[in-house]
Amino acid sequence: MSANASLDLSAPQRIHILGIGGAGMSGLAQVFHDMGHQVSGSDLVASSVTSRLAGIGIDIALGHDASKLSHIDLITASPAVSQDNPELLFAAGHNIPVVHRADMLAALSHLRPTIAVAGTHGKTTTSSMLALILITAGLDPSYLLGADLVGQGSNAHWGSGDVLVLEADESYGSFSKLAPAITGITNIEADHLDHYGTLESLEQGFTELLERTSGASAAMAWDEGARRVGGQLGALLVGSDQAPLRDLVLGRRSSSFTLDFGNGPLALGVEAPGRHNAANAALAATLASLAGVSDSDIAAGLASFLGVPRRFEFRAHRNGVTFVDDYAHLPSEVSATVRAAQAGGYGRIVAVFQPHRFTRTQAVGGEFKHSFEGADVVVITDIYSAGEAVIPGVSGRIVFDAVKQGSSAELHYVANVAEAAALVSEILTDGDLCLSLGAGDITELTDLIEAKP
Repeated sequence: MSANASLDLSAPQRIHILGIGGAGMSGLAQVFHDMGHQVSGSDLVASSVTSRLAGIGIDIALGHDASKLSHIDLITASPAVSQDNPELLFAAGHNIPVVHRADMLAALSHLRPTIAVAGTHGKTTTSSMLALILITAGLDPSYLLGADLVGQGSNAHWGSGDVLVLEADESYGSFSKLAPAITGITNIEADHLDHYGTLESLEQGFTELLERTSGASAAMAWDEGARRVGGQLGALLVGSDQAPLRDLVLGRRSSSFTLDFGNGPLALGVEAPGRHNAANAALAATLASLAGVSDSDIAAGLASFLGVPRRFEFRAHRNGVTFVDDYAHLPSEVSATVRAAQAGGYGRIVAVFQPHRFTRTQAVGGEFKHSFEGADVVVITDIYSAGEAVIPGVSGRIVFDAVKQGSSAELHYVANVAEAAALVSEILTDGDLCLSLGAGDITELTDLIEAKP
């Protein structure tokens, strides 16, 4: 079903969501509930997310039971839900529309002027910073983010204000149906090539998003891909002479800089370490300025930022060792996170990386050669499949062999996170930083190490 006049989300409907516990689908559930729709959903397992949604009155079923769908107006499902799911089969047999998430987002964007934050990485951080700036400005924005907005209790909200902040996700062409009022691009790196085929095709997707943008756009000039695509279409290039970013100071937990929109340098600071987070903050500030937010509210909003789960998240400090967890799973993301760690002045950086997906490792695994420069110890695990089928000949060894060519660090290869925890717990010493990296269950590393006697 496409996002057209037949999908009118301004009128109350009975909406059922399959895979409601996931970040993207739970955000839709929260927004639909805020809008006044009657929302229900199902998932295979209970979680803190499903408990939170149940606590606001959303009917959550564990397991998939088609008998509850007879009075539903429409269904939307996570891409992870298989087409032979009994609820989807029931919908097909009873003419219940199944609306893809991309169409839902497009329909929502028809109701509010939308600021889209696009890019291969940094979307969640940048859009979270932007949402906080708009909240600080008293605009009560609507937003749909990839992780909870710290201090707000959820990753989504349908506000009374006249603006909607969306992460414009490029995976599987999801952003191809959005026509934003304002668009920002953080960066463009080869990813999701199982869908796009080539970097050129991926960049064309971003180009078309900018072409559909009705108002102003901005792109981060520090990134070659964002600069190239944005520059071709007249986007404001943040970090160039058009909007200079200067006086950068990087600390263990923060970054500060000045940014000039044309009215003189504005001093900005944010509780997020690393050059990449300074870039995220600068783009968020620029998008807010393009939306008419004052310099003082931009500065105050960034100052109120408390981080994003799994984005250089400080997890623990034990026996003199600091533990940080990060979602980085692409070569440049890992490199940016390691560089941010270097600014912290730790004794050693012990980096544990879990490659994510067989298709991604096959496409970019060899590009991690220099990603761990600055780390003293590097541990590579085998691949977290994220449900993908095994590709013969593709394993974490591809990443290990690449890093071995480009790094002088002490290097180890293990099968899984449990083996990594056992190894690293013997390696760590007072003053070290233990950095867990990846989009899979590597996030459990800190807890596994802390659980050891």
